Amino acid sequence: MRSFPAVLEAELRIVHDEAFMKRARGDVGDFIEMAAEYLEEVRAGILHWRESWANNSIADVVMEIHRCKGGASLFAFERLHALFRELEDAISGGVFELAEETVRQELVLAEQALAALREPA
Repeated sequence: MRSFPAVLEAELRIVHDEAFMKRARGDVGDFIEMAAEYLEEVRAGILHWRESWANNSIADVVMEIHRCKGGASLFAFERLHALFRELEDAISGGVFELAEETVRQELVLAEQALAALREPA
């Protein structure tokens, strides 16, 4: 398995602007707000992943990371999607490396990318 920083070294966009706009279907403001709410939910959920893992609720951790991966895909957060895919693969392989700091850093980058989408060039 690749290390988590390695997966992020690939040429992935923080957010795929064109895909994001297409998925917004003309309602960019609301879609940006939905994406911001998603990022907040992921940030809040990180602590629960560790709790669930400690309580041997592995299925809960896998389900939550899978949900986060789906949200990242929906909002075209390419790097977050790749990170969650790697986390999912690691857990399926019996290894749990949350890489909390990496997830938090990616969340900050995604928030900054959303801010840039709010402000037309």
